Amino acid sequence: MYKVFVFIICYLAVTNLFATQIEEKDLTELVTLSDVIIEADVVDVYGKDKFDAIVRNPEMEIGPGLENDIVLYVCSNEVLLNSINIELPKCFETSIWNKWHLSLEGLLEYQSKSVILLLKGKNLERVYPGYYIWPMENKGEIIDLIKKRDTVK
Repeated sequence: MYKVFVFIICYLAVTNLFATQIEEKDLTELVTLSDVIIEADVVDVYGKDKFDAIVRNPEMEIGPGLENDIVLYVCSNEVLLNSINIELPKCFETSIWNKWHLSLEGLLEYQSKSVILLLKGKNLERVYPGYYIWPMENKGEIIDLIKKRDTVK
């Protein structure tokens, strides 16, 4: 009986570890899947609780089982791709995938930085969980991938 109990505990621990992992996709695939790619300034980083109230406590966390979100409030500098020809807002909110175990404090580093966002759909959703924010260092590579993508179609 003891061995069965230990096995169940180990099994639950291992399956819980894999529950928040997603397959990593390379930048080429992410650009191909994107409808909108923009260079944006991160104006603010904050949390939202289950009632949609703004939370500024750096210890606020997101993750499986929690009803919080971490939000980047961004303002677009340059549109690199708009393949669905939608009117883009100058500024908007985009949420971090809330299945990662993260704290607000860990994402405050984005504040006042420029990033590249890979988005899809008219609601400007993440192109893929966890892999939609890219540093400015990748801008040239992303532009090259957009050009290749557009010539292939």
